[in-house]
Amino acid sequence: IFRLRYSPDGVFSADFSYAVDPAFEPEKVVVRLEERDAEYLLDSGALQVVVSKADLKVKFYDQDDRVLCEDAGGFSAKRTILKGWCELRLEKKCHKKEVFFGLGDKTCGTNLAGKKFENWCSDAYAFGRETDPLYRAVPLYYALNQGVAYGIFFDNSFRSHFDFDSMESGSTCFSAEGGELNYYFLHGPGLDDVARSYARLTGTHDMPPRWALGYHQCRWSYHPDSHVREIAAEFRERQIPCDAIYLDIDYMDGYRCFTWDSKAFPNPKALVDDLRQMGFQTVTMVDPGIKEDPNYAVYRDGLEKNMFLRTADGVVAKAPVWPGFCAFPDFTSPAVRSWWGELYESLFNEIGVSGFWNDMNEPAVFHVNHKTLPDNVMHDHDGLPCSHRKAHNIYGLQMNRSSWEGLKGLQPEKRPFLLSRASFSGGQRFSAIWTGDNCSDWEHLQIANIQCQRLAISGFSFCGTDIGGFAGNAEGELFVRWLQLGVFHPLMRVHSIGKHAAGDALPIEEAELTDPALHISDQEPWSFGEKWTDLAKKAIELRYCLLPCLYSAMWLHTLDGSPVLRHLAFADAQDPKLWEQERDFLFGEHILVSPVVQSKVQRQGVYLPKGNWYYFWTGQPGSGELFVNVMPDQIPFFVREGAVLPVYPTHQHTGEPIDELTLYVYYKNGLETSHLYEDFGEGYDYQNGIFSLKIFETEGKNGTFSLRQRKEGDYTPNYGKVKIYLVGFPTFVKKCAADSVEIPIKEIKLRDRSLYTLNLKPDFEKVEWEG
Repeated sequence: IFRLRYSPDGVFSADFSYAVDPAFEPEKVVVRLEERDAEYLLDSGALQVVVSKADLKVKFYDQDDRVLCEDAGGFSAKRTILKGWCELRLEKKCHKKEVFFGLGDKTCGTNLAGKKFENWCSDAYAFGRETDPLYRAVPLYYALNQGVAYGIFFDNSFRSHFDFDSMESGSTCFSAEGGELNYYFLHGPGLDDVARSYARLTGTHDMPPRWALGYHQCRWSYHPDSHVREIAAEFRERQIPCDAIYLDIDYMDGYRCFTWDSKAFPNPKALVDDLRQMGFQTVTMVDPGIKEDPNYAVYRDGLEKNMFLRTADGVVAKAPVWPGFCAFPDFTSPAVRSWWGELYESLFNEIGVSGFWNDMNEPAVFHVNHKTLPDNVMHDHDGLPCSHRKAHNIYGLQMNRSSWEGLKGLQPEKRPFLLSRASFSGGQRFSAIWTGDNCSDWEHLQIANIQCQRLAISGFSFCGTDIGGFAGNAEGELFVRWLQLGVFHPLMRVHSIGKHAAGDALPIEEAELTDPALHISDQEPWSFGEKWTDLAKKAIELRYCLLPCLYSAMWLHTLDGSPVLRHLAFADAQDPKLWEQERDFLFGEHILVSPVVQSKVQRQGVYLPKGNWYYFWTGQPGSGELFVNVMPDQIPFFVREGAVLPVYPTHQHTGEPIDELTLYVYYKNGLETSHLYEDFGEGYDYQNGIFSLKIFETEGKNGTFSLRQRKEGDYTPNYGKVKIYLVGFPTFVKKCAADSVEIPIKEIKLRDRSLYTLNLKPDFEKVEWEG
């Protein structure tokens, strides 16, 4: 990681960042500095940086003397009387066939080359492929130059712009409308190396509570409480797994945050307790806008304690949102963050709500200054006062931080669950995110797939979409295919605009949605007829079967920053055929997903990275370009050769005990390693060694195949037996031994191959198969 700071007038601001993880510690690297006639050379061994004395242009070389990245026009700045330094810009050369990934929340294809973008957190209801900017600002991009990767993280929270050679001039550039040109060069050489460096710098999400990785059901709105109970009962009666039910804004008293509608929800604690007894966690919405009402305790207290944002002349900044005119807390103030966190006590401690959903925190407002707060609103910025021009993009991040710190303070033994719409780089430390108010159509399913790939490699691995689409009417096939994609998104949540309880609160430009003729169809798994209900149920059951893969992937992400979802180029950056792939992606350690994102697909082409991959549904091995038959109840996905895929039995929620673990073991002529991470699913005992990490090592050679298991940690899972399926062994298995003792195995004949299965106790050390 190499940091560069430019100041147009030689004066640098205080070295402060909301994006960089406070726990980040730079590596201690010996750097050789050499002054030459026209330049300076900084050499760390792995990276050489050359800085021109004349114009401060910079070149980055790798240890093989390849130019990875070099300035073209270099640094430039503009200044006006009203705004001061209003454009700081850096131009770099765009090498031939260079490809670019990342930049967080963008809807275009995965390769950013030839396009330009703006970063300004924006309420983008019913966005489309050309909509930019969107809800989040993530100024990070990856570049792949001749198969060698590097990254650029531009740590500037002002409105920023990125241009990836859109004019075909042979240059890329990034700029900001204020502040400092402060960026980090993230050296690869692999794309995964860049991802891990960025995670070191900006942090990762902690291990989430296990229930947060289950299936979530949401709608605007489940209202009143009797309807919530009906939804919960329907899930359990139909035996469709589900872990969380959400309450949208209508649960509040007149949209006043931290209150309840006493008529619709007369006893919220009883409701939340009853849902928990059924295996459901309750998640409620919280918005930043606090209604202007002297009889509203939160507003009155915030006003008295000076918790709200003010304009430059000292007037409380107010703007219309759902409750009418609202004041907005200044989450960049430590005092405000503490005050805000304490407001959760009733919901979290007394009523027992499990998670919180931070919405409208771009911040979004109605009909004012392009739907956000005006530039003359001032923020404390942790003692470094600034205008909204600088603080806008980090407002959502800081709201999430305030909520997260509050929940940690109220119940230190619990892992907080927060879901947010807006964020900035570093916000992944505090919340999961979803992609916002999408639409119920096939194009948005395709966009959802691309968005989550991009967000995950941009630091936000804990991401998902409104499955089925928020605006519009889904139909059965679309809903099921979206659910199947959602199986492989860390956040699996259905949400829709629904037959909401109070359409009169809609802003004018969306008022047509209150027309009864346009009311949106229900979007529960059983809403599209029994045929689609069965298919939806199978998709959700698959999610619960694959939870050990997802939980292990989240553990690896928290350990070293490895994204849970990755573009296929991460599998082999040297293969140009992978650079332009958009639909298919990598999940966890060893899975490649090829989602169905078009209607009525019966056969789908796939291009697999190097090596052999097994089609999960048939066990058929394949490589390179191939086609698979697409079934209505299956999402195509492949498992890397040599992998061990852990699977749980179907269960209704993550609180149910697991009595058996199944391991699918895939043959490979060679070596491979896989991991299975488990813990209590709640609390922080895992940080003190109370976890179970199983390291599986497979090896195939000379007609034999072996599986070794090593275990770390002091946690013992509940299951008492393990079933193993050997997939892809090239010949008939003559004998099998477990821990040097020969044991019987069962052969399951398929059309053109066999599976071999055996049962063991969880503490086995080695299994050997001989052909």
